[in-house]
Amino acid sequence: MATRRPAESSVNPARGIALVVAAVLIGLFLIRYSLDSSENVKSQESSPPTTAEANSGKGTTTTTVALRPPADVPTIVLNGSGVTGAAKVYSTTLSVAGYRLTNPAGANADGENVTTTQVFFAPGFEGEAAAVAAAIGAPAIVPAALPAVPPGQIAGASVVVVLGSDLGSVTPVPAPAT
Repeated sequence: MATRRPAESSVNPARGIALVVAAVLIGLFLIRYSLDSSENVKSQESSPPTTAEANSGKGTTTTTVALRPPADVPTIVLNGSGVTGAAKVYSTTLSVAGYRLTNPAGANADGENVTTTQVFFAPGFEGEAAAVAAAIGAPAIVPAALPAVPPGQIAGASVVVVLGSDLGSVTPVPAPAT
């Protein structure tokens, strides 16, 4: 009786080529759609960096955006310190620096007194808010976006200073201009 040979596996070159082509196509698809960061780069270039991005100095290239002159920055000082006349004193300091005040006498903040002075900005006025903080002698204050419910009657201001008890009884000493 004749011995049977085990069946030889047939080598099909077309099957191998098809697997290689499929792997290449999948690789190209993954590279194109999952590693493409061109949109991310474009969006970072077209919008000014946030304060956190600017302060971190990591991985982003920042561009300098020209600030509006003080006369083009509608500003108001709200007194949240509990010290009578504090808003007027700081309003005068800003007026001397050339800022356009929506209420030159200042106004009172809504609610209870605050302990820490705050600076808020309307969209597009972040840099100007930082300049206002420096102009009142508080350059370490990090401005925040103006909340949906303003902290008082802001009379159309784009930068709002809410004096806290930390600065309310202190004579403003503006930071030197940079």
